[in-house]
Amino acid sequence: MTTSTDRFREQLATYRTTTEPEPVDLRPANAFEAVTRQMVESMADELHEIRNRLNSLLFMMAGAIVLDVVSRLTGQ
Repeated sequence: MTTSTDRFREQLATYRTTTEPEPVDLRPANAFEAVTRQMVESMADELHEIRNRLNSLLFMMAGAIVLDVVSRLTGQ
């Protein structure tokens, strides 16, 4: 006797073997799209660099605050 779970598994296995997803074409269709994509990628790189600099600045400030608190606690 075949249960509903078994039938579902059979249908799922059939679906997985019969349908191949078509690959998505990521190439730019025209010059405008290529230039726009390049601009967006360069802006993403610049934002990543800015984020890294801000993180470094925040860690430096936190370290300076900790150093100041420790120096005040030790009385120097």
